[in-house]
Amino acid sequence: MTSVLAVDPGVHGAVAVLAESGLPVFLEPFRPHMTAEEGVHLLERAHKMAGQNSIALIEKVGVMPGDGRQGAFTFGRIAGGIEWALLALGARICHVYPAVWQSSLGCLSGGNKNVTKRKAQELFSGMLPEGCSITHATADALLIAHYGLEKLGVLLP
Repeated sequence: MTSVLAVDPGVHGAVAVLAESGLPVFLEPFRPHMTAEEGVHLLERAHKMAGQNSIALIEKVGVMPGDGRQGAFTFGRIAGGIEWALLALGARICHVYPAVWQSSLGCLSGGNKNVTKRKAQELFSGMLPEGCSITHATADALLIAHYGLEKLGVLLP
């Protein structure tokens, strides 16, 4: 078994790392005006915390209706940058659809972030690293990492 690094991509997403014990050891949201360099540095810190034998799960999402062309382009650029940065760090990457991890954890949200936030609070309350909190931005990354630990044997090649 190994640790899991999980990314909920997008401007309002986050990066989480769970140790193989299931304890969160890293949790940080993306900031709306984060530079590419700051994003890479965040991913470097997370990957270092996860360790060389970790696996990185990236939520496989697309643009949302009403995002518009600029929003879709920005999201695609961010998601691609996350994947390329993790690949450059040597991470083993798996993609997971929201409906898959949410269904597995019993928290199908239908777009309601309160559902996944409540599930993350249920699973991780009192376990977060100092200075971290469960928010709409961080809940999904924590849950994706939890899903990854549960399914690790299936996800690894």
